[in-house]
Amino acid sequence: MRTFVLLAAAWAATDPPAEAPPPEPPWSGPSGYAMIRVSTGSFVMGSPDNEAGRNMDERRHEVQITRGFWLGEKEVTQALWTTVMGSSPFVADYKGVPLVGLRLPAQGVSWLDAVRFCNALSTLDGLEHAYAVNGTDVSWTPSSRGYRLPTEAEWEYAARAGTDRAYTGARGSGGLCGVANVADATTRRKWPEWTGAVPCNDGFLGPAPVGSLLANAWRLFDLSGNVSEWVWDRYGPYPDGPATDPTGPEAGSLHLARGGSWADNGTFNRIAHRKRHPADFTDAFTGIRLARSE
Repeated sequence: MRTFVLLAAAWAATDPPAEAPPPEPPWSGPSGYAMIRVSTGSFVMGSPDNEAGRNMDERRHEVQITRGFWLGEKEVTQALWTTVMGSSPFVADYKGVPLVGLRLPAQGVSWLDAVRFCNALSTLDGLEHAYAVNGTDVSWTPSSRGYRLPTEAEWEYAARAGTDRAYTGARGSGGLCGVANVADATTRRKWPEWTGAVPCNDGFLGPAPVGSLLANAWRLFDLSGNVSEWVWDRYGPYPDGPATDPTGPEAGSLHLARGGSWADNGTFNRIAHRKRHPADFTDAFTGIRLARSE
């Protein structure tokens, strides 16, 4: 059973206008995985003290992104995963709700599975590997232009897309349900014990086909909701002051996933929320979105 905390409806707030989206059209390699170029810039990472559901590990600090990068327009689908890996590790259902479909996001994959997928897709698309994988030991070559996981800072920078709100892209009367597949009125009717479900309706009981809802200002879909997304970083405290291109701690047993999921309420779908799991952890609510260095 998923458990939730009931929150005030902060999801309907209005933010300052977002920066213009990147001008470049999406890029894709032979596999067809479309990516949006994200330009350099700076932003404030973490959450303000008065944000509903805030955790103590979300201390605000300024981050400079000095290297442009490419980020998946959408989450990796089950169809692409199966084509690349020749396997279907996906959780089949949740309490009778089907979770498998070609256009649904890949899930049931660990952080270690995710880095292996990055290398396998790089091979398919004729790119050098970003990772050296030796059993459970993984090292990253930042200069590589192969597929990789975004850093935690890159992920949050792209999710915020020039705004400073709790959820990516949410604005206007549609609120959170216009841009994110979350625990909502539909799931509350199915599972009345989900008392923290947000009081709107995104139209999906389980995961949604990727890209079903509105993109954020930088044309990136599902950064809040649908499935949480593995990032490169290990879990650790944020720095006390400004940071430049942070990549997380050098050591640690937990890796981060960002963005919340279709089974999470407002607290866990906030941009700033940090989920952490062992590298071999899998569940029905965690998948991946890929990045590439320029």
